[in-house]
Amino acid sequence: MLIREYCSEYRLADALSEKISSDRSPDLTDKLPNSYPYLMSRNYYEDLTKYLDRSAPQWEEYAPYIDYYSYNGNHFFYPETVTAAPRFLVYCKERFSTLGIPDPEKLFYENKWTRSEFVSAAKTFCGAMGGVGIYGDFITDGFISASGETVFSKSESGQLVCNLNGEKITEVFDFLQNELSKKMLTENFTGYDKIINGRAAFLLIDDESYEELLKIDSGKTYGVVPIPRSDESEVYFCAASCDGFLVPKGAKNIKGAACFINCGRIASRQNETDDTENVLAKMRANGLTAVPEENYCFSSETNDAVFAYLGSALSQSDDAQPDILTIELALADINSLN
Repeated sequence: MLIREYCSEYRLADALSEKISSDRSPDLTDKLPNSYPYLMSRNYYEDLTKYLDRSAPQWEEYAPYIDYYSYNGNHFFYPETVTAAPRFLVYCKERFSTLGIPDPEKLFYENKWTRSEFVSAAKTFCGAMGGVGIYGDFITDGFISASGETVFSKSESGQLVCNLNGEKITEVFDFLQNELSKKMLTENFTGYDKIINGRAAFLLIDDESYEELLKIDSGKTYGVVPIPRSDESEVYFCAASCDGFLVPKGAKNIKGAACFINCGRIASRQNETDDTENVLAKMRANGLTAVPEENYCFSSETNDAVFAYLGSALSQSDDAQPDILTIELALADINSLN
């Protein structure tokens, strides 16, 4: 008998801990943003290495992600789906055409969609329409992924490494502060009003919100492009969103749960093959190189510190003092357990 129990994402880790400690572990649980590495280091999951063959056809292309999410030599997470560019830029084609702004979609498919083109489009738009060049959630995160960097990575010895002070992320911060924030080309807004009413050139959005925007404002044509590559790069990097299930510690039917995960991946792979004409599928198939984006992967306190640190790149105040110490202590704690 299949029993499903629903729980909010914010309560899931606590509810799972309660079930594990009382020997009532479910067979499967959703992946959370902090499943890797935080919950893995707290012994929340079963190692699936002997149950799933990462060299099998359905897993072969995901092997780098399986390895990325490994912890202490164990493979807890085999992603059912990996979505390239889970958040992307939308813009109104009619407005861009009226203003004489080169179509970003055309530039992207001609391999000319760069930061310079993005900034030029935003400046031209704001000069004519007012408003902002770009708004939305997780802008800094997206530009970091577009540089090919990850906020956190893993050393050859398996230790977690923070890259916030590294060359690539420092360069991204400089770009966002000098080209967007200080020139008032971005603000911390969400929702659809600004893009619909012509008060923003670009909105950073996800699949679900994009479909909702099309329903709300069906009279316009919205183009979709990834966050631009740097002018010096030849590669379009983007974030990768990895979704699927893990098997909680103490599950009574690990083999059956692993079989479910395996079948889910086979079905998802078939759907990916079938759905190739969708505008988002075409964008994602146009030479994007996805890198894992697991920026909020610790306790709530540490995640708040990461969010504040990344948000400081778009702050128009020089007084922001991100709490880097909390992040460093969280990494040290994780590494001490590995």
